[in-house]
Amino acid sequence: MIGWTDIGENAFDYFGYSVSIAGDVNGDGYNDVIIGAYGNDDAGSYAGKAYVYYDSFSGLSSTPDWTATGENAFDYFDYSISTAGDVNGDGYDDIIIGAYGNDDAGSDTGKVYVYYGSSSGLSSTPDWTDTGENADDLFGSSVSTAGDVNGDGYDDIIVGASLNNEAGAEAGKAYMYSYPDYLRHGEFISEAFSVTGEYSVDWRGVKWNPKIQPEETNVKFQIGTSNDGINWNFYGPDGTSNTYFSALRGSSIPISLNGKYWCYKAILETNIPTHTPTIDEVIITYIKYKLPTIQLFSPNGGEDLIKGEGHVITWTAEGDLPS
Repeated sequence: MIGWTDIGENAFDYFGYSVSIAGDVNGDGYNDVIIGAYGNDDAGSYAGKAYVYYDSFSGLSSTPDWTATGENAFDYFDYSISTAGDVNGDGYDDIIIGAYGNDDAGSDTGKVYVYYGSSSGLSSTPDWTDTGENADDLFGSSVSTAGDVNGDGYDDIIVGASLNNEAGAEAGKAYMYSYPDYLRHGEFISEAFSVTGEYSVDWRGVKWNPKIQPEETNVKFQIGTSNDGINWNFYGPDGTSNTYFSALRGSSIPISLNGKYWCYKAILETNIPTHTPTIDEVIITYIKYKLPTIQLFSPNGGEDLIKGEGHVITWTAEGDLPS
């Protein structure tokens, strides 16, 4: 008994050449499906196109809920497709797509793409990609979930390069990737800085020197404050945790950000796994003041002031004071 069908959009699309369970990409409790049409020409001749149909209580959607196309002509995007499992541990299944004809790293080197699932469905752009090692490797000619092979709680993926020549002509090579390889960003939190009890600090600005910052990478910062050196709050230039310092030549720190202990958080991001930004200097500027010693005098030798009695309070101080 046939419960559902769909057809390709155009002649020679080869819709259905590759099919797979997609897993539950939107977290509604139903497994979804992915279908490939590696001959689709929407993005160029044989660029390829993938279609995902969400399942529900009433069955699969009659039209695709999500599509993606190859980047270039003759990429053969979605020649291979599969669920990736839940590679980032967010509770939603993800998908992996191969494009063995992609030329980003050389003619027919190949490329694979991972798209993360979420409550609203699959990402509109790939969350992770990788390319083959050599021309004519056909990296991505086969792709699959590998399950959680190392027991870290994250599903892993495996990719084939059927024509890799490392062990001989067209001997082939397979690659397995575990979750850390999927990270598009990393965070580094500095050691804590503090001032001695006799000083006060006015924190003024933050800047950094990106020794290496390749294309499609980004660096941004937040400043952390703490009163005990244990519990931290991180802030951006507007004094909230929702923004980041992103001007490498310097940004002013809001005067409201005070605390005995300070640190910084550096967030490094990349859209290309082989491109990593490198920072060799972070500068936080501040002005340090010696805390003043203050003495207060009441006019009547320490007597209580009552009934609106006129009075003058004077004070003396030692140490530097800000203007």
